[in-house]
Amino acid sequence: MRIAKTIGGSILLLLLLLAAFEARAVVLWSSYDSITVHENGPGTDLLGGALKRGDDANDTLYFKFRVEPISDETTEPYFAALELLEDDTERLGVGNALEAWAYSVFFPGAQSSGVPPAGYLDLHSAHPDANALAHQAKYQCPRRGEPAVIVFKIQYIPHSDAMVTVWLNPDLGPGGNEINQPDALTTRFHAKATFDELRLRHGGKGGGWTFSDVEIATTFNDFVDSSSDRPGTGGANLLESEGSLQFQSWLRNQGLSQLPVRALQQTKDGYLWIAGASEIERFDGLKFVPLNVRVAGTNYSKPTIFADSQGALWFAAPGGLQRVQKSRLTTLTTDEGLPSSRIMALNEDAQQNIWIGTAAGLVIWNKGRVLPLSGAESIRGRSITAIAKDHQGTIWLVVDEKEIFKFSQGRLVRAATGYSKEWMTNIRGLLLDQADRLWLSMGDGAIVCQDNEGWHRYRLTKRISGSRVNALAEEPDGTIWAGTTGGLFLFSKGKFSAVPASSRLAGNSVESLFV
Repeated sequence: MRIAKTIGGSILLLLLLLAAFEARAVVLWSSYDSITVHENGPGTDLLGGALKRGDDANDTLYFKFRVEPISDETTEPYFAALELLEDDTERLGVGNALEAWAYSVFFPGAQSSGVPPAGYLDLHSAHPDANALAHQAKYQCPRRGEPAVIVFKIQYIPHSDAMVTVWLNPDLGPGGNEINQPDALTTRFHAKATFDELRLRHGGKGGGWTFSDVEIATTFNDFVDSSSDRPGTGGANLLESEGSLQFQSWLRNQGLSQLPVRALQQTKDGYLWIAGASEIERFDGLKFVPLNVRVAGTNYSKPTIFADSQGALWFAAPGGLQRVQKSRLTTLTTDEGLPSSRIMALNEDAQQNIWIGTAAGLVIWNKGRVLPLSGAESIRGRSITAIAKDHQGTIWLVVDEKEIFKFSQGRLVRAATGYSKEWMTNIRGLLLDQADRLWLSMGDGAIVCQDNEGWHRYRLTKRISGSRVNALAEEPDGTIWAGTTGGLFLFSKGKFSAVPASSRLAGNSVESLFV
């Protein structure tokens, strides 16, 4: 888990690493479990005999995997790799060779001096380390907290060495393909690559490597995400030039102790408040200070926190709701009038009333009192799963994850009609943008939008089992961002585009967005 922001922009992200994917039919074999290997000797076969290639093979296979180094350049020497073996003989290892500092491959006959088994080749990188040694100037060293994705292709030639191509952090976003991968991140060589086992291995110093998202397929495009169901024209402006998006990350090494991070808010005094699995930390841009209070993950196991216009921080706590302002803590429970101790959503209206959505209804906090909302009989006792405010100050609600209401002229009215009921299931959040469009984030990996032309549905994460859109946000320039279990997306020119791997966004899942 990490926090990141775009340099030169104003979007902040909370990233949660997940590995809950489903393989498409064209993928020959896959394992999406997150596996940490550390000093594991010869390793264990992942394939179980499901796939192998002998000396007479004449086809092409593509391999993909993701790594999060724990052992890195500060813990050398070590080796860590996905290895292809045949009859217990190491044929090809992809990751980091024992005597290599950079991401590398090793195989018998490689023209270098690394073991195991006899040599290695450093992998080219589009983002080489600026502070690397002279001979490493065009290579990228594994670093803790900086995940990498590696794709490699084996073109088998019967009774001869195969042609191997390796891409370090290729672009697998919408529109990505094999032909357009830059030469700067491409490494080519010949090696014997027959195999009957696939193993993950680590040996030497450090805490090992965490592998996930391992796939074997027949084409490069099998790994490429096709973001949106709705066709668009052109890509997002921010993604058209490589390096246009840059991210700054704060990790455990920078003092962030609450892992995983779940939610983010900013109070009037400028402090950022970060809700972790059980506690809240305050961040001033330099250091993290714990609030020493407990938070409750009541909405999809995600803590609910909110910063109001008066400088107070509200958060769901075990047993109810708490408010902190100027070191003073106020606690609200069912004894004070909450319909339920399970807090699902919070927001504030133009009159500085705090709207409190619970698992059993809605109430308003006004000048220290908890009051029922007049005119809200239609939602009494029902779960309020999201609350948002539009640019005119109107409050909108999601009820029972499937119905949308707004508070207009002193009463709640059903809003956003005329949609397909099949689309409106498991609504996780809503956003009303400057153009008066209604955006809904869905638990099935889709986004639904209502504009002047009607309803549109965008499917963002087709390949992920249990995929969901966790967060929506709008920047002052009108750019819409979406955080999902499958990455970060932005909306431009009628389509959602994924932030590519080349941007080096740390993390595989965006849990929360804050502008």
